[in-house]
Amino acid sequence: MKNPQKLTTAYYDENAEWWASRKNNSFIHESQFRKFTRYLKKGDSVLDIGCAYGIHVPLFLGIGRTLKYEGLDVSSSMLRLAKSRYPQLIFKRADIGDKKTLPKKKYDGFWAAAVLMHVPVEKWDDMFTNIERITKPHAIGYITIPKERPNPASKKDQRHFSLLSRTDFLKMISARGWKVLHSGEIDGSNAPKLWRWFILRIP
Repeated sequence: MKNPQKLTTAYYDENAEWWASRKNNSFIHESQFRKFTRYLKKGDSVLDIGCAYGIHVPLFLGIGRTLKYEGLDVSSSMLRLAKSRYPQLIFKRADIGDKKTLPKKKYDGFWAAAVLMHVPVEKWDDMFTNIERITKPHAIGYITIPKERPNPASKKDQRHFSLLSRTDFLKMISARGWKVLHSGEIDGSNAPKLWRWFILRIP
């Protein structure tokens, strides 16, 4: 059986240009971003986990312009696009599920929109531990996870999706002492209220 994370990475490496040309609504999370930034101050650092081709960068350059942005992603193709679009910013290749690849510094916040579901659920405990390793105490985070797979699996699209109920997700993070500050639902491109979103504080 092929590694699900490698299949996901391969998909994004092969389809980066397609995603960048079609998935370009940088402000779909604007209202959530405004809530998120209320908990951060000028000069605070934020790591964009799964930054892809920089889709959320316009939020940070505009509303979040006083924050220090860095992005990371597992896809080399996505990162090449991000770096070509925003050469003034820092982008790194890393896997949030693999601590050996992660930055050594600690951030005041993290942004993880539509990315953590690509990590197999049996690795989520390690994934959350890794997030804690690279963030400061009381860091603020933003997470979105889907209620169902946004697009049907196919021979071309073999991405992995971990699908958790709201109850199971809350049990998982509350066991770690993470506090939910705000939450809600947001539409997907193919279905209404497809995504659950959470603004959280780490202990």
